Amino acid sequence: SHPNTHPTENREHYRQALGHCSALTVSTPYLAERLNRMFPDKPIYVVRNAIDLYRWEVQPVSDTDRPVIGWVGAVGWRSGDLEILKGILGPFVEQHDLAVIHAGVMQGTQGAFAKLTGVDPRRVTERSMASIHLYPLLWRGIDVALAPLSNQPFNEAKSAIKAMEAAASGIPVVTSAMPSYKEFRVGRQCKNPSQWLSTLTALLKPEFRQFQAREGLIRVQDEDIEKRWPDWAKVYRDVLGRRSPPDRKSTRLNSSHLGI
Repeated sequence: SHPNTHPTENREHYRQALGHCSALTVSTPYLAERLNRMFPDKPIYVVRNAIDLYRWEVQPVSDTDRPVIGWVGAVGWRSGDLEILKGILGPFVEQHDLAVIHAGVMQGTQGAFAKLTGVDPRRVTERSMASIHLYPLLWRGIDVALAPLSNQPFNEAKSAIKAMEAAASGIPVVTSAMPSYKEFRVGRQCKNPSQWLSTLTALLKPEFRQFQAREGLIRVQDEDIEKRWPDWAKVYRDVLGRRSPPDRKSTRLNSSHLGI
C-alpha cells in the first residue's frame, strides 16, 4: 500500500475515507494509537475481534506422538513471518518424522510455504483457499497450529484472531510473542528459536496437547460474539449520542433539488 510502489492505489485512499467517518473502530490498541496521530479530534474505539463459535467444530485431540503441524494462511502480503521458522521447523519435522499442512494456498503460490520455512515439500500437504463460510474446515486434521509473526509495526497492529480460530477448533497453538497473543493468553508465545523448538517438542506429547487445547477452549468462550456484541452496541450508542442535528436549511429538499 505504499505510495512509492502503488501510486494510484495506496493508503492515502484509506486516509481520505477514514477522514469522512464520524468515528473509527479498531481491533487493537496499537491501531488506535496510530490513528489517533492522524485524527486527534476523532473518536476512536478499540473493539477487539470476536469469533462466532457456532460456526466452529471442536475436533478431538489425537493420541499420537507424531502430530500433524499446520499453518492456515496465504503466503502473500506477509512480513517475513514464515521465515522465522526456517532452521527450526524443517529439522524438527525430519527428526520426528512429522507431516505438515499448509491450508490457504492461493493460485501461483504452491510450494511457497515449504520454501519459506525450509520444510521438505514432500512432507507438506497443501489445501486451497476456501470461501469464508468454508474457512473453518481448513483447520481439520491439524494437531498443532502455528502462528508466527515477525516483530514489526505491521504485525503489532494485528489481533489474536489466528489463535482464537485455533482455540475454537480445539487445536493447541504456538505463536510469536506479539502483544495481541500475549493479551489473549492461549498457547505458548515464543521469542526465539529455542522457545519455538522446546514448545513444539513438548507438544509431541498427547497429554500436553490435550491440556493446551482445553485451556484454549475455555479462554475463547469469552471472545464469542454472543458475549461480545454489547461492545459494538456501546459504540453505536455513543456515536449516535455525539451526532449533531442536521442543518434543516441546508438539507431541505424542493422540486429543483429533485430535478422535477
